[in-house]
Amino acid sequence: MGLFYEADKTFEQLMDEKKNFVFIGEAGSGKSALIRHVLSVYGGAAYVVNVRGSAFAGRTPFGALTFMLSELEPESASHPVLILRGLTELIRERAAGRQVILAVDNAEELDEFSAMVLSQMVVNRSAHMFAAFRDFSAAPAEFMGLWREGLLTRLDLEPMLPSECAHLLEANLRGPISRAAAEELASASGGNPNMLLAVAEDLSLIHI
Repeated sequence: MGLFYEADKTFEQLMDEKKNFVFIGEAGSGKSALIRHVLSVYGGAAYVVNVRGSAFAGRTPFGALTFMLSELEPESASHPVLILRGLTELIRERAAGRQVILAVDNAEELDEFSAMVLSQMVVNRSAHMFAAFRDFSAAPAEFMGLWREGLLTRLDLEPMLPSECAHLLEANLRGPISRAAAEELASASGGNPNMLLAVAEDLSLIHI
């Protein structure tokens, strides 16, 4: 099934079972867009912590969480266990009783200490998680452990269906598109959302 189907399914499962999810797909497959969509529907009353992995931050302990480290007391930043505890308490305080959702992009680039903090919050039920991966085989060991224990639900994103391509194009065009045009563009783009919009832009259908 395609992107919009996965968004609806994810929302229903989250509402029914309070699950945590990893979304897996190639670059441009819509993983980040899917997380944003689900959060826009479900996360309005939640406290969302946006975390983004990168090759640069991945070389530094707690690199992906640097934006919160400066908020810790000096004595709480002297040891990994204290940092873990301090960051968990900081997020809980900022949430002020609201549900916490961890939205993690480029999760395969996380350093092991950032992954440890995020995974521990899932284990102790302090937060729910949506994480996006290009390659789950490169996932931090902590995330792989959560998946093996059934604490993370894996969703592999398939190419968008022609009908979903039409939906995305119409949203950007702000108008209708023919079924034949949608099918042709879906075929040309392989159902990849980013590629679809790029092909449409090349054909001067939309301006991004």
